[in-house]
Amino acid sequence: MLITAGEHDPTTASPSKQQWALGVAAVAIATAVGVGLAVWAGGRHDEATQPVGDPVVFLRGIVTHIADNDYDRIWPSLHPAQQRVATRTVYVNCEALTPIPGHLDWIRLVRSKDEQINVPGDRGIVPSKAVTFRLKLSEPVLDESVIVTQTVHAVAVDGRWRWILSPKRFGIYRSRSCPGADTSQTGA
Repeated sequence: MLITAGEHDPTTASPSKQQWALGVAAVAIATAVGVGLAVWAGGRHDEATQPVGDPVVFLRGIVTHIADNDYDRIWPSLHPAQQRVATRTVYVNCEALTPIPGHLDWIRLVRSKDEQINVPGDRGIVPSKAVTFRLKLSEPVLDESVIVTQTVHAVAVDGRWRWILSPKRFGIYRSRSCPGADTSQTGA
């Protein structure tokens, strides 16, 4: 569950609620970028057109934009099979209902490895780059922070890197709901 816009008021929240909010935000980042098994079968049929760019740099940018609540900017690089379910308007509006409080202090690479995975919303097992980052999210007004370690995946689709939603998060979108939000208010 993520924190909705009106739930976190740093001027009135207790220290335990503040720390909980940062923890929830860290989990939100992890979940949003694909905690688990996923990648698109399209990368399998066109492996000759591997992206030129570094998948670690690509995923670092995705995680950074999610931490900045910049969902509109990252949607175009979401896996195409997942874009058909989480359309741009739905994805951006749903994610905006539960913004990540605070800001990203730093992001560090822990490891990067090749991994075969399934992409929610598509068929088949495909190669991916599994990248593990360690992140520090902080709320400077509250002088609170949380450090999280998270693995995310990039997959090649038509010569470009694409990121994926986790199976759980993709399932929420497929059910026409918004993650962590009351769907009666979202219209999703």
